[in-house]
Amino acid sequence: MAANTPFKKLSCKVCKQWKIDRTGKAKGTCCGSPAILSENWYVRVTTRGRTITKSVSPRKRDAEDYIANCKTASRQGVLLPGQEKDITWEKAAKNCMQWWEDAVATGDMRQATADHYKFRLVALNDFFQGKTLLTITKGDMKDYRTSRAKEGRAPATINHELKSVKRIYVMHVERTSSDESPRLCAKAVDIASVDLVKKDDKKVRFLTEDEIRHLLECATTPLVRIATLLSLNTGLRRSNVLELTWKEVRLSRKVIELPAEKMKSRKDHTVDIPGHLIDQLKQWRSDNKVTPFLFPDATCRAPITNFRQEWDKTVEAAGFTDVTYHTLRHTFASQFLMAGGDLSTLSEILAHADISITKNIYGHLSREHKRKATDEFAAAFLSKF
Repeated sequence: MAANTPFKKLSCKVCKQWKIDRTGKAKGTCCGSPAILSENWYVRVTTRGRTITKSVSPRKRDAEDYIANCKTASRQGVLLPGQEKDITWEKAAKNCMQWWEDAVATGDMRQATADHYKFRLVALNDFFQGKTLLTITKGDMKDYRTSRAKEGRAPATINHELKSVKRIYVMHVERTSSDESPRLCAKAVDIASVDLVKKDDKKVRFLTEDEIRHLLECATTPLVRIATLLSLNTGLRRSNVLELTWKEVRLSRKVIELPAEKMKSRKDHTVDIPGHLIDQLKQWRSDNKVTPFLFPDATCRAPITNFRQEWDKTVEAAGFTDVTYHTLRHTFASQFLMAGGDLSTLSEILAHADISITKNIYGHLSREHKRKATDEFAAAFLSKF
């Protein structure tokens, strides 16, 4: 590749001929009228037997940087700056939606995960429409973060959306090479460095024994009560509970066996069913013999879809304003630790991908329990000395 030094064009507006001016200050006349000096600096690059002349910028430094980037690209054997095809945000979003559906079809992604990503696109599309993957900047990401915060969105929601943007870049980079898309790869790294919203370092909300009794008393239907008991006694997520089939609930063995495709960790998972819950599940099964699902919809051919409404009624009747269904999972984990359980076992029960996740969420409870146990031990034994 050959590249010359930057220059400006000294053009005649009559005959349209132009001359090269490397000083950027030349003056002259042609066809009886003053020649016009171009505002932008130009570069001339020869690569693979083809010479191109490109207008870069009013700043000479930008033109010099462009020549340097061309030389670097030539040495690395990648595309020259400007040759890489850009992707509109709309096209990128459409691509990802198709890739998520393909992943669901092949079993590499749960439908709930794909739906989660699609849901996040709703707000993102409104903000990033008209932009391209190469023109989106870290400043745009920060502006989005700020605008969503002003709308009153929770830090967790904003972070989910920011992660979705980063995921879109990663998915496109994974389907190309650094030779074909050097700028996209660099942009993906740049976007990945955008900081997420800092969350308030507050303890998780969990129910006390009295609150659990009150919530169960306020359950609007037997279905809500059974679903609540299942999460309270197993720590299962809402999606896992509501999509349960009787084939997965092994009452004779007192376990629930969930296949990998239903798990967030993408691994098979088995959880024990407490003995006191077995009789209630047997009674529930006898009342719902016509369906393979524990919690069927009106057709009895698919899992329930309107559970949210019944759950909201129960929470409202109980007078709780800060309780969600996921609070039941937190309650199981918190009560487990406060009863003397350890983090390693809890991590396995909750099917966390790594014990660090369990420590980040519930580590403070484990520390409190250890401190209490140490104090009791000291009072009962060490105080003798």
